Amino acid sequence: MKIIPFTFVAAFLSPQFLINFVSVNSMSLATPSSSSSSSREMSRVAAFQTSKQIGQTLDPCVVLMKDIIAKHAKKWEDKGDEIYSLAQGVVYWEPPKESMEFCTQALTTTDQRDTTVNANPIDGTSSSSMDVHLYGPAAGLPQLVSSLEEKLRIENNLVDVEVMITAGANQAYMNCVLTLMDKNSKAVVFAPYYFNHVMAIQMHSGDESVLVGQSVSLKDEYNGIYVPDLLWLEDKLGEEESSIRMVTLVNPGNPTGVSIPYSFMEKISNLCHRYGVWLVVDNTYEHFDHVGNNKIGDVPFACLDKEHVINIFSFSKSFSLAGFRIGYLTTSRKGPGKRMYEQMIKVSSNTFKLAYNCNFTNSILKVQDTIPICVSRMSQLAALGALKAGRAWADKKVATLEFGRKRILDSLKPLSNVMGGSGAMYVMGKLPENIDDVVSLAKDKVSI
Repeated sequence: MKIIPFTFVAAFLSPQFLINFVSVNSMSLATPSSSSSSSREMSRVAAFQTSKQIGQTLDPCVVLMKDIIAKHAKKWEDKGDEIYSLAQGVVYWEPPKESMEFCTQALTTTDQRDTTVNANPIDGTSSSSMDVHLYGPAAGLPQLVSSLEEKLRIENNLVDVEVMITAGANQAYMNCVLTLMDKNSKAVVFAPYYFNHVMAIQMHSGDESVLVGQSVSLKDEYNGIYVPDLLWLEDKLGEEESSIRMVTLVNPGNPTGVSIPYSFMEKISNLCHRYGVWLVVDNTYEHFDHVGNNKIGDVPFACLDKEHVINIFSFSKSFSLAGFRIGYLTTSRKGPGKRMYEQMIKVSSNTFKLAYNCNFTNSILKVQDTIPICVSRMSQLAALGALKAGRAWADKKVATLEFGRKRILDSLKPLSNVMGGSGAMYVMGKLPENIDDVVSLAKDKVSI
């Protein structure tokens, strides 16, 4: 049997079973007084249903793994051991001290007005500790946006871009889905994919909107690493009635663990541009490019600076701010990117129908105002502190993973097929054919 990556396990647990179970048990509570009233009561109860889209959405594998561990942890605790989940990428280090200092300062500063920008990190015009409880600008605190613009220019080669602060990279991606996708449009991901991306598309447009391409090993170039299948993508984009609206990449990859070379990123960007399709790139693991595939000159992690490309970033991994839920996205200030951005933040929105020649900037602001209104000011202060600590701080932490990364790759050398290890914190290996099913091994060990 084939080994199935954990990313796909959730697809086999049908949410429809839960919906049906709830409906049947709810109906059983109705006490009919007559056939007509019974019919009315039954129809009313049957109306309490969840959406078709949410029923088609994958169950999150991280939550499922936590449930499994909780169920069987006692058996291992009795042996003086414990179960470790590998279903979620979590760093071992604490956030930078600057992040905590910025938050502490905001809560302890006396309530005094000061027009000095650097007097307090809350925003560019006030040092009042009271400000942390107020709404903030939809796109983010000005000082954080300005600091990120400088970071993006130096570290990512992104110069003329709009910046939007979001509640983590997942919200940034959901903003893109809501802004770009129609009910009848399609979005491309490549297997093995990041499950939350697929879930976001399913929740909005249904499972039929997800087109899954494969990752292929290029034996003659890029040292045989696994990359998205460009031939398949071009065939799909070139279909006469193609309704593909957006293509998603994660680089470095989650869960592939592959650092896709910048030259390949340019190829897929050019292909999307040729067919008028948006390219959304999740750069959450930008600091985990272990082999430097995206280092261009003095730029440590170059990103695609194109009008049709939306770049997503996060503070959760490198700076260990996962619980603060702080990320951001960038769009071009030129062409369709500018109009799309403004749409994502505006209050009123009747439709998200958006062709490539429409403006992303105008559109995405509608979504931002509707979902979070603004990201927590405290989280944004923590991000400001992280930026003060800087890339050198993050690079030093990531460097501590190098010994373990190399040891793991060395241990997997006997396997004929290994994916990843060059980026992020993931690696996959194809087990020998005589091992029927990795799940059976788990059953033997944990009695699942």
